[in-house]
Amino acid sequence: MQQPPYQQQPMYQAPPPPPPLPPNYPGKQMITISIICGAVSLVFSLILSWMLSFIHPVVGAIFPVIGLVASIVGLIAAITGSKQARSVGIQSGAATAGLVLSIIGMVFCFIFAIACSCTACAYCQAEKALGDISDAFSGWDWNF
Repeated sequence: MQQPPYQQQPMYQAPPPPPPLPPNYPGKQMITISIICGAVSLVFSLILSWMLSFIHPVVGAIFPVIGLVASIVGLIAAITGSKQARSVGIQSGAATAGLVLSIIGMVFCFIFAIACSCTACAYCQAEKALGDISDAFSGWDWNF
């Protein structure tokens, strides 16, 4: 008994590309705001606070707090924009990117805010102590 000959296999066809996103879908503005705020929080925490803490520790401690506020705004905007886009049936990778940037920015801002605040506190205490020492020795006659 012989087997019947094999049928010719159909040619493989790649699936069609997904349809492009509409230019103005719901939540697009919020998602854009979340990406911008997440990037700003990273810049404020990693670059500005680190660089400015070498100039003056108190100035370096201000920027992570501003970055923390920006990351919270970015986090809220990413969640809101993602919900708005999903309500229409659009999955947006940009919403995930804004969420991730905001979370990473929040973590770094929190770490740098604590570190720069501790440094600024130690700097102010040392400056006060040096001022007290110089005041204590200011009345001495150093001519022997």
